[in-house]
Amino acid sequence: MIKRPVAKKQSKTTKGARGGKAKPAGKAEPTAPVLDELDLMILQVVDCLKMATVLVPKAALRGSELAKELNQCLAHGYNHLAMYALQEVGRWLEERGKDATLPPDFWRHLADAAKVMELDAFIPYFLGKADGRKKQTWADVEVSLALLARELPADLRARHKHTAKALDAYVLSTGNREEGPNADFMALFDDLFFLITDPQLPVELDDIVWPIIACNTFEIGLTEGVAPMSFAQVWWRDVTPSPKRKAGKGKKTAKKPAKKAAKAKAKTKAPAKKRKSR
Repeated sequence: MIKRPVAKKQSKTTKGARGGKAKPAGKAEPTAPVLDELDLMILQVVDCLKMATVLVPKAALRGSELAKELNQCLAHGYNHLAMYALQEVGRWLEERGKDATLPPDFWRHLADAAKVMELDAFIPYFLGKADGRKKQTWADVEVSLALLARELPADLRARHKHTAKALDAYVLSTGNREEGPNADFMALFDDLFFLITDPQLPVELDDIVWPIIACNTFEIGLTEGVAPMSFAQVWWRDVTPSPKRKAGKGKKTAKKPAKKAAKAKAKTKAPAKKRKSR
C-alpha cells in the first residue's frame, strides 16, 4: 500500500497551493461534481433536442400548436416526449408539403437522441427524412409490399423465412385493402419492420421500403406503475405491448424500455395529440 505523506499541522489558517491569501482552516476547496455515464447521456440527449428545436421555423411551432407542449417537455426533462413532439412538428410540415423547410440536421439530431434513449424504432424515419425522402400514401405502401416480395434477395428470404412467406401471402391475398393498415397488415408488421430494417438489406431496396417506414411512424408508449418507462409503439397500435418484448434496430415494435435516466422522468406527461389515421 502506498503511504500518503502526512501534512504538517498549521495553526488556524492554511496556505493556498500556490501561496496567496491564507484561507481558514477546515474549509475545503469546492470541487466540480463528477458526472456519471447516465448524467452524460442525459446531457447528450438534451443537447440533441435543443439543437433540433432551434432549427424549427417559429411559424411551424405556432401552426402545429405544439410549441407549448414541446417547451413543457423540455423544461421538465421529458426528453422522450420532447423528441416525439419535434417529430410531430416535422410531420405537420410534411402534411403541408413544407418539410423541406427543416434542414437535414434537424432529423439527424432527433436520430442521435433516439439512439441514446434506445428508441431505435424511430431512427429509420428520422434518417429517411434527413436524406430528403418525401411523404407517402397507403397506396404507396401496397405497391412497396408487392415490389419487396418480388425483389427480396434470396439470402434475406432465407434468414427471414417466416416473414417472407407471410409477405407473399399478404401480397397474393384478395382481402379488403383499406386506406390504412388492415388486420392482416397489422399482424405482419412487427416481423416486416424487422426485415426492412435489417442491416443486410441492399441499399437498392431503400426506395422500395421507404413507404412502409414513412406511413408507419412511431409514438411514445409508457408502461404502467409508479415509475413508468417509455418505449416505441407504432401509431396505429392501440393496445400497449408488453415492455418485455424487445425491439431494437429492426426488431419488434414494442421497444425495450431504455435506461431510466436517459429516458427522463415519466411521472407525469404532456401527451402529444394522437393520430386517428394516416
